[in-house]
Amino acid sequence: TFNFDFLPNAGGETACIYIEVYRASTNTLIGTHGSSGTPLACGTGTTYTQTATTLSEVNTSDIANDLRIRIYGKESASHQMKFDYGVVTGAQYQQFTLYRTIQTDASTGSGTTTAWGPATSGDSAVYTPANNWPSSFASTKYLKFDFPSYLPTNAVLSSVTLLHSYRPNTSADNACYYFEVYSGATLLGTHGSSGSPYSCDTGTGFQSDSVSLPEVTTIAQANALSVKMYFKDSGSKKTDHDQVALQANYKLDSATTCPSPGSVTLNATADSYVVQDNASQNNGTQTTMNVLSNTGSKNRRSLIQFNLPTTPTECSLTAASLQVYADTVQGSRTIEAYQAASSWTETGVTWSNAPATTGSAATTSNTTGYETWTVTSQVSSMLSGTNNGFILKDSAEDGANLKQVYESRENTNVPQLTLTYG
Repeated sequence: TFNFDFLPNAGGETACIYIEVYRASTNTLIGTHGSSGTPLACGTGTTYTQTATTLSEVNTSDIANDLRIRIYGKESASHQMKFDYGVVTGAQYQQFTLYRTIQTDASTGSGTTTAWGPATSGDSAVYTPANNWPSSFASTKYLKFDFPSYLPTNAVLSSVTLLHSYRPNTSADNACYYFEVYSGATLLGTHGSSGSPYSCDTGTGFQSDSVSLPEVTTIAQANALSVKMYFKDSGSKKTDHDQVALQANYKLDSATTCPSPGSVTLNATADSYVVQDNASQNNGTQTTMNVLSNTGSKNRRSLIQFNLPTTPTECSLTAASLQVYADTVQGSRTIEAYQAASSWTETGVTWSNAPATTGSAATTSNTTGYETWTVTSQVSSMLSGTNNGFILKDSAEDGANLKQVYESRENTNVPQLTLTYG
């Protein structure tokens, strides 16, 4: 949901908006809400108009992490528009319910805070059962703890651990317990027994147990989990409990293969070319780029940068290709595409400060139209390390004065990088 609050410049004037939703990395339009003829919302007066627009097109985490929203506005008096709030809200996987760990009662005008004893270890809020335990285990004498259904139903469970901190209420006594794990009414597992307790404690300090529950293997089981703890106490007295908690480790994406294989094409975000015999010249705003092999230290190289998106969860890069449009080619040349070894800027790079090349080269033969380099290994290296973009150069510099002229991102045919996932 896109939440946006706006206001015209002055009372008596009207402001209207509509919005477009884009993938930021590719500038791909994925949704429109309203239009110039039928605005999404209009507001008149001095009170902010509050809008909340459902973005049904934003249906994956990858899109949400790569979001751009463009707001188009008009104002009846051709004045400025004010806005006070612009956020995107959403829900991850499903709604969930949180249960209290503390309660504050201020019904008297002065608040009293009470912690639920077993929630947190060491908070001095201790739960003591209502009655004494027998000196031998009894099947009817136990504490039962039910746990809430926190976990997303689409998740995959990795492990579950029970945390329990307890002590005998009377320091001279020895308190022992064993426990059973249930999902609803189904017994999943038992830890210890009446003849061989899971844990015992004597003294004034709390015994803290961390117990792996390998019998809990599914989200459905974990969301209906309860634990029965059977106790005995050598002096037939009570126990104190400082914590009973359940830790669940899970992952949200259950896919074992790429859930959205396919390709995405990116436009260059910066490009330029550098000139060896004019080493301080910057060409970052030009509509063309050059690659030149020439004697007398007169070579030229082109640099191209792309913003690389995060690889989708459970996917890997299977292919990458660089496409740059050639307006003019000379001779029969092999053009190399290298990784740039260090950072550079579009309006600052010159031959004298240009980065060196690094790694191996992807190669292609010069031709008019789009030239294509297979740059899978170069992009993989950028994703795992540093992305400084590409450098295009002639494979045999200091040669026969042969020049290739490419269109830059300021021209019609923008340099592109296509990434394929699988």
